[in-house]
Amino acid sequence: METEKKENKLIHFLLNIDEILGYITLTAVVFFTALNVVLRYCFHFTISFAEEITLIAFIWSAYLGSAAAYKCEEHIAIDIIINLLPEKARKWVDIAINVFIIIISASYLYLGIVLCRNVGSKSTTVMSIPYIWVDLCIVVSFGLMTLYGVIKLIRRIQGKSPVLHSTGIEDVMEEAKNS
Repeated sequence: METEKKENKLIHFLLNIDEILGYITLTAVVFFTALNVVLRYCFHFTISFAEEITLIAFIWSAYLGSAAAYKCEEHIAIDIIINLLPEKARKWVDIAINVFIIIISASYLYLGIVLCRNVGSKSTTVMSIPYIWVDLCIVVSFGLMTLYGVIKLIRRIQGKSPVLHSTGIEDVMEEAKNS
């Protein structure tokens, strides 16, 4: 029983890694920005590396947020025309759109891998952080979006809801265990 609870917590953590890391990086952006503002106006001093950390954290939070929004179907969509279609046609249009998104996400995943492989010894100015840690956000976010796209496509074909909020993904994992 105790082992099962630990497994469930680990699975829940892994299935929500984009949201968890997104919250952490966004918190870092707010913290370091606020800290530097207070230090600048109150003490006429700033932390030299705070701008770099803020920039890197902001980039990561934007990419992770994009993956999380796609997972939960929170991206803006203009679906007025799709809603005019009959239910069957709507399903096929959704599937076609999903396949298109998978292709685009997989393409960006590939390009992110190429970017990371070719980054060389480039590093940030102040902290000398290798740029691979900045560019890796592209690989992680589009890798997750490709994975989510495949899961959503399978769920759409099966006639299930494509929304993959944390409980939706856990349902997918449960179904995989039982089959």
